[in-house]
Amino acid sequence: KGHEHLIRALPLVAAELPGAELSLVGEGSELDRLKSLAEDLGVGERVRFLGALPHREIPPLLSGHHVYVQPSVKDPRTAQEESCGVALLEALAVGLPAVITDSPGMMETVSFESSASVRIVRRGSHFELAAAILETAADEAAFRIDEPGRVAALRKHSAENQVRELL
Repeated sequence: KGHEHLIRALPLVAAELPGAELSLVGEGSELDRLKSLAEDLGVGERVRFLGALPHREIPPLLSGHHVYVQPSVKDPRTAQEESCGVALLEALAVGLPAVITDSPGMMETVSFESSASVRIVRRGSHFELAAAILETAADEAAFRIDEPGRVAALRKHSAENQVRELL
């Protein structure tokens, strides 16, 4: 999922936003390596590794944050890429602005290059991630629930549209 790049971006973000923290949801084979990386970079106390959570806990968790970041990458071993941005849509639905990478599934989810509510950066660049996070956090328009980019992405993936496309 590219979380390594997000952890590498955190010291850069924290240099500008001293209260910056990161919450990571999920488990997997990379967990120990990511925890070690956070410690090595001096941001271990800023990263909360929450493990797997029941879906019902995700919307309230998202609502308590300021920016959603999904730094998806192409898996070098399997060539697997992000196929659908469901988590991104969940973040947009609760009103979070987002920073995503140019992974095909993410790009298809939003269907635009960037907006106030969603900033898209090149995969694998923690420098670009950090810059986009800082830009998003400073942009008041990104936090408007009626921001056109957010509305367009959610409308495109509404239940009605999904049923229509399936039929």
